[in-house]
Amino acid sequence: MLRSLALAFALSLGTSFAAAQSITSFGPGDELTFVRDVVPAPGGGLYVAGRTLGRFTPGETTGLPGDAFVVRLDAAGQIVWARQWGDRRHQAATALALDGDELLVAVAENGNGDRLFRGVPAYGTAILRLGSDGSERGHFPVDALVHDIALGSGGRVAVCGRKVELQRGTVDFHLAVHERDGRRRWLHTERSRRSDESCRAVAWRGERVVASGWVSAPRGEVPRTRLTRAASVHDDAQLGVEPMSRPMLTAAFDARRGRRLWARVWRGGDHRPHGLDVGADGTVWVAAQVDRTWTAPNRWNASLVAYGPDGRHLHTTHREVGDQARGFDAVQARDDGALWMISPRFGYMNPRQTALGIPAANRIGLIAVSRDGRARLVGESEAFRRAGGFALVGGQAQLVGVGCVGQRCSALVERWPLATAAEPTAKE
Repeated sequence: MLRSLALAFALSLGTSFAAAQSITSFGPGDELTFVRDVVPAPGGGLYVAGRTLGRFTPGETTGLPGDAFVVRLDAAGQIVWARQWGDRRHQAATALALDGDELLVAVAENGNGDRLFRGVPAYGTAILRLGSDGSERGHFPVDALVHDIALGSGGRVAVCGRKVELQRGTVDFHLAVHERDGRRRWLHTERSRRSDESCRAVAWRGERVVASGWVSAPRGEVPRTRLTRAASVHDDAQLGVEPMSRPMLTAAFDARRGRRLWARVWRGGDHRPHGLDVGADGTVWVAAQVDRTWTAPNRWNASLVAYGPDGRHLHTTHREVGDQARGFDAVQARDDGALWMISPRFGYMNPRQTALGIPAANRIGLIAVSRDGRARLVGESEAFRRAGGFALVGGQAQLVGVGCVGQRCSALVERWPLATAAEPTAKE
């Protein structure tokens, strides 16, 4: 039934796979299902995490609003096991990391806290440790809403998110490293006068932790925070952006003590990172969406920024899109550069978008970018209403998200071989 449903989706959508090999559905899905992270599972298949209103367990009724979920899929895209947590609030499984045969899962409590997991505060996160069979093997609390996690040696975990204090009205950039047992080794926070900061993506390479997020400032100014005072600033004139209030901050730290190694601010536009990876050569790749202007707020760029191991800005690749280019974990480093996924955030149009003539179709693109900045299109598809992330498995890129035909939705996996190119190479 699942295979026939996936085929019906592909036929009904008139899917234009420039490179797709196969597509399968693996769960109920719904219009409000978000896929937040995807990682390969040992022995084949995928782990998928996010938030849904549906139920992945057969025979159960509709889930409670805001259920966090983790699903293990086999190599054929079928469910091996599924776990869900929810209590009528906006929980979400936001990030995954593998530690041997165990899976680390960040479950964020965007509400009252201490309801699902002991010790987790309001607007906090539980870092769960699951066995390969989905069994819980403990958790530790983080006093922040975690957007991404990364694993280091010895079971150490870097957590990246935002610290919300409602009474003070502050939202801080929060980056920390925890030991395997949950004890916090070090913490770095950023707060500007506006206090609208967030850490959005993190990666661990050797004994370096690299993180990216945003800081806030009056239009066109560089915020004066702990990191930005010492950071170098770069602009991308070819974007044609107006100065705005959320410059992107990317920084590298010594993983042992939290000492800053370098920091860079990308000024111009309104930046929101949604993926970061570090290559074997030390190149840092950051995927971001950029609001081009205040006068035309629905003109967006999807951008991929490359920094050298020393933080030097190498190049930036852009694609203009009609809606917010989100997705999560939207970049994966490879030996020859990086793979970058562009995914519009929503499949519907608001009245303003309709007036601007922005198309409703979500065209998901996968782009290969070489180490010297040359870009080529690997493939594109209209199978997803909202893609969430992708993982590299063997010679394939496996994209995961939600596809809908009318009111009928399903969670989907689409597999793309990586040997094709539908666009001639061009350096930008």
